Amino acid sequence: MDFHGRGVDQMVLDQDVKARGRPAVVLIDPEALASIEADARRCYPAEAIGLLARAPESDTVLSGHVVVSEAVALTNRARHPGVSVQVSRAERDQRLAELAERGRETIGAYHSHPDGSAEPSAADLQAVRGAGVEIIASAGVTGVGMVRAWWLERDCEPIELALELAPRL
Repeated sequence: MDFHGRGVDQMVLDQDVKARGRPAVVLIDPEALASIEADARRCYPAEAIGLLARAPESDTVLSGHVVVSEAVALTNRARHPGVSVQVSRAERDQRLAELAERGRETIGAYHSHPDGSAEPSAADLQAVRGAGVEIIASAGVTGVGMVRAWWLERDCEPIELALELAPRL
C-alpha cells in the first residue's frame, strides 16, 4: 500500500480539515523534530516515512496553529526505497491504534528526500488522496539539510506552512 494520503487515519484527518481548515503555522515539539531528523539520517539513502500526531488539547491552547507533538516512524518497504515509500497496512494500522490508545490524533505524515529538496515531488503530489500536513526533510551523506512543512490537498498546489518549534506548554 502506498503511503501517500499517507496511511493517515483519513477519516479523522478529513473531519479535522473540515472543522479547522488549513493551518498557517505548524508548531512542532522539539523531540518530534529530532525524531524526524534521526529517522531521515538512519534511513539514508532510503526515504524515511512516518506519522505526525498531536495531543487533542494542544491546538485549543494555540488557536490557529496545528501542533505536532509526536512523530512515529514507519518501515519503508518500497521496492525502490531511495525514490518511493510504501508501508504495510498492518504496521500502519498498529501505529494508528497505538497513537489512539494514548489519546493522540493523526494529523499528517513526514518523509525524507534522500539527496533531494524538502519540497513535494511530482510523485508526492500525484499520490495525495486527502488533505493534511506533510513534513519533508532533505537528507544527504552529511545529515539532514532542511525540514519544511507543507499543506498537501488532492488536486491543489502545495502550500508551504511556517514550521516553528513549539513552546513548552
